[in-house]
Amino acid sequence: MQACWYREKEMVEFLLTKSADVNVAGRCGETALIVSASIGSEEITDLLLNVKDINVMKGDNLGRTAIHYAAMNNHVTIVERLLYVPVDINDNDGCTPLWYAVFDGHVYCVDVLLKHGVSPQHESKSEGSPLKVAKRCGHSDVVEMMEEAIRLTSHPYVEGRMFVTRHQDQQTIAELQSEVEKKTEELGQSSLVHESEVTRLRNEMQQKEKETGDGQVAPEAWLLSQSPGDVMGAVVDLACDQWSDVGLN
Repeated sequence: MQACWYREKEMVEFLLTKSADVNVAGRCGETALIVSASIGSEEITDLLLNVKDINVMKGDNLGRTAIHYAAMNNHVTIVERLLYVPVDINDNDGCTPLWYAVFDGHVYCVDVLLKHGVSPQHESKSEGSPLKVAKRCGHSDVVEMMEEAIRLTSHPYVEGRMFVTRHQDQQTIAELQSEVEKKTEELGQSSLVHESEVTRLRNEMQQKEKETGDGQVAPEAWLLSQSPGDVMGAVVDLACDQWSDVGLN
């Protein structure tokens, strides 16, 4: 805890290699993690959080955990590192981390907690909800943020958004179906053109065969008789054979 308090990262690392117990509590119930979260040491907090058996939910004598102190002191990045714990946890007075962030008007910290789904209407035992505290303290920007968060999570708003989303999805599906039908029609037309071209080439091939008259297949006719995938091979063969000029052309 002393090493954490004085931001002695190397000493913290050394003590951790010697199996220092990170869950030992001080005189006021504080742990090493509570100390590092309180002073906002990101590097040391990360070191402690990597300890396998650390108890991030352990509170001090006031019931305040590391995330309480991080929110209280506006250490946003540390709050973000601790968002995997239950963030609506109460201290002994029933106050949540959001309550402490709101009390001092820590806008960015409040924003992070609200986006994580923390309730601004969670009532403490005697101090009221974070929303009431913000109004009482005159933090109008924080009040506005929390009222917006409440509106966004209200049933009528959520149901309305779901209706709008469903409607948008239906429109998107209809547009995609229309596009598929259009592409299908284009492919069908292209297929007809392709079949017509193949018929024309076959007719030309037959005409070439007739023109030779001696049973020899004209090079152009032989080329036309190849399947599309073999055309390049056919050209190479022609270039290497007696009809090199035809192949090169």
